[in-house]
Amino acid sequence: APTGGSFLSDSTFAPEITTAAEAGITLALAGRRLSLGATLYSEMTDAIQLSVFDAAANALTTRGGSLSNRGIEAQASLRVGDARGAMEWSLAATAAHNTNQVETLDGADAFALGPSLAGLGVQARVGAPLGEFVGSTYLRDAATGALLLRNGLPLPDSVAGAHPWGANQPSWLLGGRTSFRFRRVTVAFRGDAHVGGSFFSGTKLWGSYAGTLAETAYRPDSGLLVAGVDADTRQPNVQHVSTQAYYHALAAIQEPWMFSSTYAKLREARASLLLPTAYWNFPFESASIAIVGRNLFVWSRADGVDPEVQSGIAAYRGVEWGQLPFARSIGLQLSITP
Repeated sequence: APTGGSFLSDSTFAPEITTAAEAGITLALAGRRLSLGATLYSEMTDAIQLSVFDAAANALTTRGGSLSNRGIEAQASLRVGDARGAMEWSLAATAAHNTNQVETLDGADAFALGPSLAGLGVQARVGAPLGEFVGSTYLRDAATGALLLRNGLPLPDSVAGAHPWGANQPSWLLGGRTSFRFRRVTVAFRGDAHVGGSFFSGTKLWGSYAGTLAETAYRPDSGLLVAGVDADTRQPNVQHVSTQAYYHALAAIQEPWMFSSTYAKLREARASLLLPTAYWNFPFESASIAIVGRNLFVWSRADGVDPEVQSGIAAYRGVEWGQLPFARSIGLQLSITP
């Protein structure tokens, strides 16, 4: 830690050591018109230092542990035609899968990586990915699975304790791009996908609590009748509640605000025309004009929020804490080569 303009060493810290094994293969066929490659890897990092939250002292401290990463990275490309001909088509795709796991922690099976946010905790837990979410679930009837309600409102399950919701880390990262050219016209697309993982949406939580989201617009005069059974009588619920009371009750439960991080995005679409400069006396080698669209399409299991948006705080990766509406853009681009 810095003191008086200098730093003090901590003799209890051991060097962080990563031991890794990696094997890969690459195949190129037909004059590199077809290329395939894959790499397998396994890494173990020991004596890693984690910043963890000490609730008793209300401060961050440091604890040691070890992490493992195992996975595969693969890529493929295909090219038909060539730059000298009238037609050329290219396709490239990548896929990566990584399994991250906390192997050991010094002094406990789990540590909080920061203070809770709206009841949500983020932990380093042995046997789980680093940054696992924990929070409350709905209180349900053990026999039927129906919601248990009090005064017509859902309750958090305080008996079962914090439930693990997984981490934001994806099972697969996918990417692809393709380009097709016929004479002077080229059409190209680029996209990617994030498969697996979870995230917590503060936008959904606070937007519902404040009544500003579209899903809160249903506000019948008779009130909402929540499907479930009374926690005391175990009889079907017959008590109506206001929309405001319902969403205020949900704010105390983390389950409604956990979403799948799976998404797919069309990052860019482009249509360009190479101008025939040879016929005109222009003082440059080549020129092209293109219509370019970016962020044209997003598919997500979380309606109305972008799972890719993060809070920007390392310990809370996968916590979305407010965002602007998703923006698409379409523009005209002129490119000149001197």
